[in-house]
Amino acid sequence: MPSVKFSNIFSLLGHQTLLVAQIIFLLFFVQIFLFDFGKVDGRSMEPTLIDQQSFLVNRIALFFRQPRRYEVIQLFHPLRENEFLVKRVIGLPGEIVEIQSDKIKITTINGEVIYLSEMYLPKDTRTLVKPGWHIRFAIPFDSYFVLGDNRTFSIDSREFGSVHRKYIIGTIYFRSKAVEN
Repeated sequence: MPSVKFSNIFSLLGHQTLLVAQIIFLLFFVQIFLFDFGKVDGRSMEPTLIDQQSFLVNRIALFFRQPRRYEVIQLFHPLRENEFLVKRVIGLPGEIVEIQSDKIKITTINGEVIYLSEMYLPKDTRTLVKPGWHIRFAIPFDSYFVLGDNRTFSIDSREFGSVHRKYIIGTIYFRSKAVEN
């Protein structure tokens, strides 16, 4: 009868435990620093993203570059701890954003004036400001101006102002939903 050595069993269990621990660490590392999954909570990005739609957050992309205009991003809510938002970058650091007669006017740091062409929005979309909100925003050099695509139902920079870069988590990748007629 062959004898089983306990040291061989413990050695095998030790290697398997180490492998499992390494896999868990790798998954944790990927989720914290590289990619994560999210789910839309609300209507603020319709029609681009709909409520409960899943998406992928690319956290590593913004380690190597700054957010770009029109890019959809995930960020921490600047006023509410542990709440995430999904918004579109509209204004870049150092720019001035003005909401005028449903149009968004941007003055770049070079003094160039741009009226946003938002092809991703339905033609009848209106960008309004509520009473008491500002219509002109000077963006600090470490911050961004973000808006939801569903301007009527979005809590965004019109309400809480520019978003500091430290609150931006990553860029959003999603599969477009087909609109049924």
